[in-house]
Amino acid sequence: MLHMLEASVTWRPVAEAALEVALPASRLRLDYASHSTSLDVAHRTMFGIYVFFPISLYYFFNLPHTFAEDVQARRKESRPQGEKPPTSIAEVREYYAKQMQNATTSEKKD
Repeated sequence: MLHMLEASVTWRPVAEAALEVALPASRLRLDYASHSTSLDVAHRTMFGIYVFFPISLYYFFNLPHTFAEDVQARRKESRPQGEKPPTSIAEVREYYAKQMQNATTSEKKD
């Protein structure tokens, strides 16, 4: 076991020297990447805004309280309180015929 330890200790400087000769650019990149610069901070900030701004807009405008009043107002306009939505094909046809009749009578009034 001791001879393995000695071998790893003696060959370590040789291995490091070989890496420096073979990959000097990657060693520089690693050194550069380990230090945070103002440019890195700016890029991270821009990326955060680029990603999270649309997500935050989507989240905010899909919350129920932002559009609930508009939806309820449109429901009241499109269907009076006593009416229920049609549930069968026959009811849909009757409802459609009634809507068409109301549309034609409103055009004649104008």
